[in-house]
Amino acid sequence: MKWYHSRRTSVLLFPAVTLAVMGCATSDATRPDAIVNDGPTAVPAYITLSPTSATVAVGGSITLTPTSLDGSGKKISKTANATWTSSDTTVATVSSTGVVSGRQKGHVSIRYKISSVSDTSGVTVIDTTTTSGTTSGTTSGTTSGTTSGTTSGTTSGTTSGTTSGTTSGTTTGGTTTSTGLTGLGIVSDDFANYSGTAALQARITNAIGGTCTSGCLYGDGYHGELASIDTKTLYNGHQTMMYTFPGGVGTVPALWIYLPNGQTISKMWLRAKIRFSPGFTTAGTGTVAPAYKLLGWGWAGNYGRGNLAITNTNQYVTDWTVMATSTITQSFAELVNPHITTEWTDGAWYDYIVYFETTSSTTIRQRWWMVTDGQTPVLRGDLSGTMSANGGTVPPVNRICLGLNFNLTRAVDNTEYVWYGQWEAIDGSKNANPFNLSL
Repeated sequence: MKWYHSRRTSVLLFPAVTLAVMGCATSDATRPDAIVNDGPTAVPAYITLSPTSATVAVGGSITLTPTSLDGSGKKISKTANATWTSSDTTVATVSSTGVVSGRQKGHVSIRYKISSVSDTSGVTVIDTTTTSGTTSGTTSGTTSGTTSGTTSGTTSGTTSGTTSGTTSGTTTGGTTTSTGLTGLGIVSDDFANYSGTAALQARITNAIGGTCTSGCLYGDGYHGELASIDTKTLYNGHQTMMYTFPGGVGTVPALWIYLPNGQTISKMWLRAKIRFSPGFTTAGTGTVAPAYKLLGWGWAGNYGRGNLAITNTNQYVTDWTVMATSTITQSFAELVNPHITTEWTDGAWYDYIVYFETTSSTTIRQRWWMVTDGQTPVLRGDLSGTMSANGGTVPPVNRICLGLNFNLTRAVDNTEYVWYGQWEAIDGSKNANPFNLSL
């Protein structure tokens, strides 16, 4: 079984965009509990703000807790000149001690800053006094291969609803979510049944090219220690998986999932519910394009991958490379023009769907859809290509990936987060249109 991971840079076939195939930093600073540097003017190298996201009612309050660290990752107990700011004081204010008070319904980013070092937390304010009533919306079919259902429910702070079919939907923190997994996936996860982060880590094999042992799901992980279970940021009423992107490095987690029992498929549906920390950006320092690979898949018997990536801070790109060796033999890419940035700033859940298919022995087509979760998916990209390398044969898919590499080094004060609410990979040969999309 072959796998692909390197720090080399691939030049894809479109102007002015260069994407690194799989580059990651090699290590992270250790962070022992010892407290150092108690001086009143101490300036930290890192700041982390907890919780990373929270929900508060209008008229209510929640306290955010900052942790300051020096360059070696040790805690600093005293700091001076710290400031708290809210991105919208009409929605929520924050005191000098980190107490966030909800004023009106909405979402804000709360920043804690010392000198040029800072971290942010996303806070959603809900109005429990005015949300009673009945809401309804149409959810495109996520319950069966061709089913579309109408979701309705009674809202009171947290909305629960029943979808025609066999699943239910929940609204948490003011964000409408759609139904759960279809049950059609070859592999899938909704993170609802983990007892905590240790249970998730037990299912990750952190050796590149590793083989899953009993109970393992994520068989090929890189920096899997940066993946955790988040019990406060919910999707569809259950806990989620949070990826931490530490400031000051380019390190990010990447979890590969091999299809069970050596399966390969020539048509693949990949769907994931994803949320970004407010202010998420691919910006940083380095010599290649600012990009982060959000979802990916790999080929049986070959190096390389297909993926959906964020690039140039305001565009998407879908591309694929096939490599018989560690040298790229074929590469195709398609940019989506700058037109959507909301998903990287508003703290909402988004629905991503990718469909890869081998249309003949030598040709492929991959399409992808994206929309605010709970709405009808919108086609964003459609890429076709002909395989001239590798003997002219398109290899089948044998693995998928949640996140790949982040091209650049993030600013020291720019720790970011990405959440996965659930994901599933479906065999398109057996389920031609499991999400009832317009094909």
